[in-house]
This record gives sequence, C-alpha cells and structure tokens, in this order.
Amino acid sequence: MNEMIIVRSASFYYNPPDLQELEGEDMYVRIAGAIIMALTTASCQTAGSSAGNGPITLSSKVNRSYQEYLNTLEPLAFAVSTDGKSSGRFYCSKPRNVCFRTNEITEALVRCRNSTPKGPAGKADCKIFALKNKVVWNGPVTFKDQGQVRAKPAPVGNNSGIIMGQRPNKPAPVGDGPLTITEAVNKDFQNYLDLQEPLAFAVSADGRNSGWFFCKTQSACATMDAAGNAVKYCNGSISQGEKTCKVLALKRDVVWKGRVLISPVK
Repeated sequence: MNEMIIVRSASFYYNPPDLQELEGEDMYVRIAGAIIMALTTASCQTAGSSAGNGPITLSSKVNRSYQEYLNTLEPLAFAVSTDGKSSGRFYCSKPRNVCFRTNEITEALVRCRNSTPKGPAGKADCKIFALKNKVVWNGPVTFKDQGQVRAKPAPVGNNSGIIMGQRPNKPAPVGDGPLTITEAVNKDFQNYLDLQEPLAFAVSADGRNSGWFFCKTQSACATMDAAGNAVKYCNGSISQGEKTCKVLALKRDVVWKGRVLISPVK
C-alpha cells in the first residue's frame, strides 16, 4: 500500500515565475474611480471581433500557459498570437470580483502583444482564445509537440487543457522509491485534489516541481493522455539536466510506489 503524508492547506498556491517574467503577470488589481463608472463597465465581456478564427497551432509553451491560466482563482481572458507562439492572460486574484472595472480583453491582448517578438514580417497579431473558462476561438486548433497532431474543433465549455495529443501507446512512468516534496508542491497537489475532475499529477524526482492535468467537464477528456500531459507540464518547469518527472497520482489515487513525505522547504 502506498503511504502519503499530506498536510491539507486552504491557501491557494500559484506562482509560475517563468511565465510571470515572459508575460508580465503582475496582475493589475485596481479598485479606484467612481462607483457609477465601475458599474457601467461591469457588464459581461464578449470577444466580438477580438476573437480569433481559422486554424491555429499552439506551441507547448502557450498550451502550458493556458493550462495554468485555467488553474487561477478567477480566469478572465486568454489571448494568443496568430502564429501560436506567444500568449497573454488576465485573471483576478483574491478577493473575487475586485477586477470588475477592468477590461479583461484589452489587458490580455496587451500582454500577448508585449510578449510577441518582432520577426522579419513584423509582430504577429494577437486574438482572444478564451474568455473565463470558455474557448471562443472559432476554428480548428492543433497542439505542436514533437510533430503536429490531427486538427480538431476547438473545445467549447471545457476549461481543461484538452488541446493536446491523444492517448499514446506507452503510458507515462509512475514514480517509485522514497520521495520528499516541498510545501509548494504539496499545495499544488491539494488544489489539484479540489478540482472537479483531476486526472493526473506528476512531480520531479527531487520533489520541487509539479505538473497536473484535469478536466472540468466530466468525461470530456477520456481520450486525452492525462498522465503524459502532467509529466510534460512538470518537465517543462525544470531545467535541462535535472531529474525528470514521474506520475504521483492518477485521479485522486496516489500511485507512487514508495514513501512520500513533505519537506518544510518551499
């Protein structure tokens, strides 16, 4: 029987430093101005002409950023460049509804454009990919990861990272042996367990990094490689040469073959 000592925590942990640096995730939580003005801008946003359309292939970095955007407390808008290589996201941190005065579409587009490098033909334009948890991009979406996958319609009403490869022939590796995870990884795991439909959670061998995959619409991700994508996200958060990631849990069951402890190191 696998043994795992977990400390439940009510706090929310979300701190991807690489994406903060790339996309300027210094969230603007602004409470100012007249109440009347705030109320007039508090109506539900629609993407309109800002929404993207046509076929698009997202890079692994953008797809990872989208998955982490969905894991925020209150995701509001996610934009991608038309070449699928850059993105920008806007979400609201605690307390809820403090961003009601902000135009989330504009904020996401600005972040996307600021993160888009200038090429020979100039910068690629940015368009809205999702509002809150709903994909609004109109067209087939593919995910680039060691080659191109078959195009399929963009998911609607499903806020999981299902823009990914299908289930592979070889399953992702399950971890074994003693493992000590940091408090930060443990908090990630607690938030993963609290999701509506958690599917897979992976950790690095040193217990300092993690990645997870979930589906908010029940059974909508049955054909996705949950374990493989969790491992991929985890490996994407560590430097080359460091110990690779393996599966810690499938759904809510710990499958790591060995004793798992928590270190006070964050």
